[in-house]
Parts: sequence; C-alpha cells; structure tokens
Amino acid sequence: MTCQLQRIMKIKFFLLILPFFFTIQLTTDLQSATDFHELDQGPEAEFGWVEYLFSQGETAYTINAGLRFIYLYPTHKLADNARMLIGKSYLKDKGYGEAIEIFKGLSGGASRQSMREEAEFWLCKSLLKQGEYSKARRRCADFRTRYPHSEFKEPIQYQIGWSFLKEWMWEDAEEAFGDIDPGSRFYEPAQEIIKETKRLGMKKGKSPFTAGILSALLPGSGYIYTGKWQTGIMAFLVNGTFIAGSIECFNHDLPVLGCIIGLVEMGWYSGTIYGSVNGARQYNYRIKEDFLLSLSQRFELPLLGIGF
Repeated sequence: MTCQLQRIMKIKFFLLILPFFFTIQLTTDLQSATDFHELDQGPEAEFGWVEYLFSQGETAYTINAGLRFIYLYPTHKLADNARMLIGKSYLKDKGYGEAIEIFKGLSGGASRQSMREEAEFWLCKSLLKQGEYSKARRRCADFRTRYPHSEFKEPIQYQIGWSFLKEWMWEDAEEAFGDIDPGSRFYEPAQEIIKETKRLGMKKGKSPFTAGILSALLPGSGYIYTGKWQTGIMAFLVNGTFIAGSIECFNHDLPVLGCIIGLVEMGWYSGTIYGSVNGARQYNYRIKEDFLLSLSQRFELPLLGIGF
C-alpha cells in the first residue's frame, strides 16, 4: 500500500508541474525567436517579423519590434507600415491615448495618401473607443470632406452613426446611417440599424415622474411600476409598519415616541420615492444598453470585416 501511495503521489506531482514546463518552453521559444531577430536581418525581414508578431496577437512584442524597426530604418518606405502596426497594437491593448497619437502622426505625415486615409480611419475608431464621440465625429466629417472618394468613406460614415448611437442620439444616428451609399456593403446593416432604432422608439420606457407619484400615494407602488415587485412589497410593509407604529403611539398618549417613529418614517417615505424615481431611470438605461449590446453583437465594424 505504501509503495502504491508513493507512486500515486509521484504521478500527481508530475501532472502538476507539467503545465509549468510547457509555459517555460513556450516563453523560451518566443524569446529565442525574438533574440534571433535582435540581429539586423535587413528591412524586409525585420518588417516581416513585425507583421508576424501582430498576426499572432503578440501586441507587446509587435510594439517593441516595430519601434526597433523605426530606430534602424527611420526613412525606409516600410517605416509608416511599422507605425501603423504599433498603433493598431496599442488600440488592441486599449492604449487609446498612445494609439491616437500614432494615428494622428500618420494621418498628417505619412508619405502615401492611402496610408494617411487609413490612419484617419483608425484615429476615428480610437476616439470612439476612448469615448470621445464628438471629437470622433468632427474628425470623421473632416475626413469625408478631404477624401470624398476614399475607400474608407463609407466605413467612416458608419462610425459617425455609431458615435450617435453610443450617446443615445437616435434620430441623429438614423440620419447618419441614412447617408450611406446604397451601393456600399455597409448599406444593408445601416438600414437594419435604422429599423431597430425605430422599434426602440416605439417601446415605452418608465416615467420617473409617474414612479415618484405612485410611491408618494402608496409607498412601494413606484417600485412595482418599474418591475421591482419584491422591493415594492418590502417598501410597502416597512412604511406601513412605521406609520401604524406612529399612530399607535399617539393613540396611547406617547407623543414623543410617536414623533420619533414618524421622523424615521419620513426618511423611509422619502427614500421610497427617490428609489422609485431612480428605479425608473435604471429601467430605461437597461433598455438602451441592452439595445446597444444587441446591435454591437450584430453590426459593429469587426463583424463586417473591418477593424477588431
């Protein structure tokens, strides 16, 4: 039994350390490949390595390799391409500030117009990801003025529509999506989004004013109006208990205690009204956020073959 137990323990130990060795080997292989490329292999080979790292999702290594390429070949024709991959890597890693600075530099200083146009597209996307919706719209509108025949014209217009959606500006979003060319592959998804926003407009939200009035008339009923049945019933019971307790104190000649309980009840009563109003706002917020989530899962640019 003792020998068998020892064997079992050895097997368990081996299984525990096996993933550790695999991790070390994977890291060592990648580091060895990186070390190999520390030698100057020539601009094409160096840039091919940057591209490979980016295609494998190794954003941190892509940034380092890209910066190395720019350091070695600052005036090479592929230097702007390396900067583009660095910017995209920062964007993937949610380093929006760094990505914005890189794309700004490329949009104004890249040697080729096609590169400037692409950089402008990614700059708009970075601003959207950062939540700078008005800035993104200004850049997008300026882009469409400067490059009316660009291949990025329609994706840029699509992003303008999305910037309005993110701020719940439904009518402006519909107008922006409506400006997309019928011949563009973005036309059909844009039309679907317009239909969805119109359906959302037909959905009735919950009025915070109505919720507050209901709870003022019957404590807890405002919660029930917003779909929070348990909270509404509890609010009704708590408020009812304090009101009944205060009345009983006055009926039994205990005015001081009745006033104290009444003051506490005023706090509960006010909180119930405030909570009902806030509950209605949360209800409306959830409807809008669920709507945006549904649209993003179906119609955002990565799903249409552009971006990530």
